[in-house]
Amino acid sequence: MEQSAIYRINEPSVIAEVIEGEAIILNFESGSYYSLNESGKAIWADILAGHCREDIHARLSASYALPSADIDGDVDRALQTLLDEQLIVPVEQTAGSPAGAAVDFRPEQPYAAPALQKFTDLQELLLLDPIHEVTPAAAP
Repeated sequence: MEQSAIYRINEPSVIAEVIEGEAIILNFESGSYYSLNESGKAIWADILAGHCREDIHARLSASYALPSADIDGDVDRALQTLLDEQLIVPVEQTAGSPAGAAVDFRPEQPYAAPALQKFTDLQELLLLDPIHEVTPAAAP
């Protein structure tokens, strides 16, 4: 993975919400939904804020007061999993791409490798539900 790689949520196929401290991500194309652990939520927040891969590594390392080398592989695996599940996509960068906004993350638990938990029990309902097929209404 390239150090300066930036990612974004794979909209409109994917939506996400933090509910009572838990990050819930829905992929309407696959019908799967996902949950992230604490360090995974920090990575997700940094992706949404537009931080590059290198900054995500540094920010997670600083948040947990761990040497970057201790978590680099974990962060890369988490990013690759999000890409593999088609929850995020790479952003084409331009010379003037803005840096990401600051995201205040203070861990509440000791460090655990980022983990994405996948659920498929509602797959049939999510794939049948036309809510994700809504098109903009025509202007009068």
